[in-house]
Amino acid sequence: MPPELAAQLAKVLAEGPDPAKLDDLADGYLNAGFPDAAQQLRNRAMALRAAETARLTAQAVQQTMTGPPSAPTTQSPPTTAETSAVARQATESATRAAAADPALQQAAEQAATAAVTAARAAATANPATAVEAARQTAQAAATASASPSVQAAAQQVIQAANEAAQSNNPAAAQQVASAAADVARQTAIELDARSQNMPPPPAPTPAVLNKAAELAARMTENIRAKGCWKEDRSLVKAYQESEGGTATLAGRAGKADGLYGPKTALAAMAHVPKVPAPCYWPSQSTAKAAAVKQWADLVKSGKVVVGQVGAFL
Repeated sequence: MPPELAAQLAKVLAEGPDPAKLDDLADGYLNAGFPDAAQQLRNRAMALRAAETARLTAQAVQQTMTGPPSAPTTQSPPTTAETSAVARQATESATRAAAADPALQQAAEQAATAAVTAARAAATANPATAVEAARQTAQAAATASASPSVQAAAQQVIQAANEAAQSNNPAAAQQVASAAADVARQTAIELDARSQNMPPPPAPTPAVLNKAAELAARMTENIRAKGCWKEDRSLVKAYQESEGGTATLAGRAGKADGLYGPKTALAAMAHVPKVPAPCYWPSQSTAKAAAVKQWADLVKSGKVVVGQVGAFL
């Protein structure tokens, strides 16, 4: 082994193994005529990425177990633990593909890296990290020549990530991270199947961001930041419209009138773990009393988790 490569390896190991540095070192070994050593370094980098995903998954599970309870709902957005689990599946499929077919190494590494970044974005709710996860996911899908549906989903994730970054919305960033992890998984699954000379399984359409979920996150964060009666009603109206409401007909979140009332708040619970209490109530006294009582009972029972319990009641 050339002395300079040995010195580089010793430095990388002394600083703490970094997957990106190991990949760079592997390129040097390959160019120097040591393909077996280069492959071992790449395998080590892949293992480190898989270990990082496993660590994030365990961290997310612990946070879920010790964190505040959330309202039970069949339409809840993916939790941090679920996103990390999807990322782990992506790294596992990518590792198999890279081991079985060296020609798929680059695309597999990119898919694994994107999955790890997506898991980190979900754990931190950092919009900037979500943007990086989206970019890496699209790059992996392109390098892998993934199916058109996967590549289309990757482009949708990039658009949603940029919107989350512009609004600096942590909840939207977590939605983006979930979608990015799923696209990375679908890319890795296709690579895994290709490495075994098998047609890719008929996977469902990769998860794309639910517009209602994105709007619910933006709406509730705006209300929490500004308080009732100072909120952006256009966001409320956009969310109500995404749930099927119009100016005259009520959808799942009520009519599209821009007023954050009890029906709108309850509908948002399907997408946001914590919602602000309603700002506006029915004008008719009997209906108002019934709505206030229903909401108060739900809060006391724990079936509705609000950001500031009773702040606007």
